[in-house]
Amino acid sequence: MTELENLYEVVSSVGGTGKLLTLQPGGNHGDSLIRIGANKFFDDNGIDTIPFRQGEIRDDKPPSFGLHRPEAYYKMVKDYLTYAKHSFSSDIAAVYIHGGANFNDFWSSGARCYKIVTRLFDVPVIIGPQSGLFGKTDITELFGDVDNPTHFFCRDEYSHELMAEALADVNINLYLDDDTALYLDTDDLPVQEMKTDYSLIALRRDKESADVLVDETVEPPIRVGDISIDEPTYESFVNVGARAQHIYTDRLHGAILATLLDKPVTFYENAYHKNRGVYEYSLTEHENIKFIYDS
Repeated sequence: MTELENLYEVVSSVGGTGKLLTLQPGGNHGDSLIRIGANKFFDDNGIDTIPFRQGEIRDDKPPSFGLHRPEAYYKMVKDYLTYAKHSFSSDIAAVYIHGGANFNDFWSSGARCYKIVTRLFDVPVIIGPQSGLFGKTDITELFGDVDNPTHFFCRDEYSHELMAEALADVNINLYLDDDTALYLDTDDLPVQEMKTDYSLIALRRDKESADVLVDETVEPPIRVGDISIDEPTYESFVNVGARAQHIYTDRLHGAILATLLDKPVTFYENAYHKNRGVYEYSLTEHENIKFIYDS
């Protein structure tokens, strides 16, 4: 378990004795690991939090698709009413947006949350440990016109360097710390039984994929599936991993799940520096993991 010392220093000083409104920008079961790890960290350190919405699995990001669709308009109105409720009725000292990869060229759900938060709340904003890629995203525009003190955590040195260079003239506080899923221990996971039933190949199929080829001998029987999105529940995601004898994945939280379960894992690059960066910053000391660099 990582201590998240930098995150603790910022959250405790920025939030003080007030309440922290937490937002989950949506996503997959890996994002649930991030949120559950952060919530355990808050609980252990006596940090009082208010979730944006109730429920174990949440998706707090506002819609990005066209408002000509009735469901998008309904969700937009519902989101703004929920934000307004917290703004007027909750004693919020700061807002915390859960980490991940939701402020970059691939995914923007965290950035959408940030835009609304900074319009409706006159409080500091803390952005949990992130991976950033900003070739297309104009982050100076995103952060440059905001009055809210903003504290942005990176979970790898590549992202931190990119952010520091891009935001050299913007008043934003940058930090490094581990992915909050690494605050968890095996006992924090809903494991039914640890087994070695199969080799698990869990590769992503979306725009972050680097088209990985598993070019080593994989011991049968073999189970194939992107469990971060294919499994119907967070519990089944964890337990598919718990039944594997070896995991082959380019999913960051597939590798982190394997590490928490102490399962052997072969971990591959994704389409940018995210996997490599978190491996180098947080995972190199774990003997269960073998990282395959893209040659």
